[in-house]
Amino acid sequence: MLKKMCVLTEIPLMSFSGPSPHPRLKCAKIAAPSFVWPAHIAENCRLLAPLVDEVGLLFFQSEACLAYTERDLPPRLAETDLGFHVHLPLDLPWNEGPERVWEIVSGLRRKAAFLRPWAFVLHPPEARGSGQSRICPPPGNGVAFDQVFDSLRDFVRLWDQARAKGQEHVNGRPGELLLENTQENDLVDSWPLIQSSNLGICLDLGHLLVHGQQTHHLPGIWPRVRMVHLSAPGKLGVDGRPRDGHRSLAELDHRGRGLLEEILGRVRPDCVLMLEVFEPEGFMESLNMLRSMTGRA
Repeated sequence: MLKKMCVLTEIPLMSFSGPSPHPRLKCAKIAAPSFVWPAHIAENCRLLAPLVDEVGLLFFQSEACLAYTERDLPPRLAETDLGFHVHLPLDLPWNEGPERVWEIVSGLRRKAAFLRPWAFVLHPPEARGSGQSRICPPPGNGVAFDQVFDSLRDFVRLWDQARAKGQEHVNGRPGELLLENTQENDLVDSWPLIQSSNLGICLDLGHLLVHGQQTHHLPGIWPRVRMVHLSAPGKLGVDGRPRDGHRSLAELDHRGRGLLEEILGRVRPDCVLMLEVFEPEGFMESLNMLRSMTGRA
């Protein structure tokens, strides 16, 4: 196994003073995306290995990622001390049915299997009413809701069938499916399915802030939050609303910092803290801020 170094000399760590308000998260894993530097996955992993515990493989585009070869995912990645999870594509064709979505996801699972990812983050299909401030499903187009619910339910069924057959298990256990709150789906309508299917949650701080979502107020959500995506929204757009800019945590305003504090105070101690910042300076600034807040600085 390749041993981790202390720091990267190219980007020195900055120090933050003050208390460590969440020391119970001192042993929680900190993760980074596989695209922080403008380079291939392998080079990003090389640079990230001394800094974080885990890398999220950004399989954002279905066809491009299905075409990955050993040049994109070299076998030597398995020799690092890094853990891995997979962020599934943003362009999954839910309109073609859950079977087609599963075909793509299953192919990507096989592609990454040698890295033994512990979890797969999924953007669920679009749901009505998302983007509004709500914690209960509103009345509305029941037919449209049923179609969305059925697509996700049937996909989860296919996922569970693969688990039952022991396909692509990680250390004898199947990878977990985590649903992320997005602009198109705040998970409120999907909450009964999440509970009945025992699914996990990837809670995105930026999406909560940008879209005014109340996902974190769903009753009983915190034990299901297995991962959090942490970043600050971008600058205000022409409509006066912040953009989902995946900026440094240092750019959080008072409301954003308060919500970050709430999330860190409520998540399980083994929750993965994923810094979803896609450029080096903002990532390192966020990493140091998170280290300080979890008692590692």
